[in-house]
Amino acid sequence: MADIAPFAALRYDATRVGGLERVITQPYDKISPAMLERYYQLSPYNLSRVVKNPDYAAAASYLESWKQQGVLHRDPQPAFYPYFQTYTIPGESGGELRLDGAGASEEPSAGNHAGSPR
Repeated sequence: MADIAPFAALRYDATRVGGLERVITQPYDKISPAMLERYYQLSPYNLSRVVKNPDYAAAASYLESWKQQGVLHRDPQPAFYPYFQTYTIPGESGGELRLDGAGASEEPSAGNHAGSPR
């Protein structure tokens, strides 16, 4: 069974970063080397410095530094975060609505999973 709870998100201070468009990125697995270079040039606070950083300690260091500088701040209250994404591909458009929260699930061996039908 899943255990789902609200969480207090980290958010960019848009006034400190010169606009969110300078710091948000494509999903990490979609970032090409050319895109990564462009992201690096957009801002020293671009999220690509964290999500595409092969050195996890360095990625964590960026986050800590940005929090200390006031570039990132934590929401004061835990919450669930609605997320809506739209897309258009040739011949089709659509979207999805998702609710993000903190979560954990038990191992199937715990006996609380219905399992897949056989």
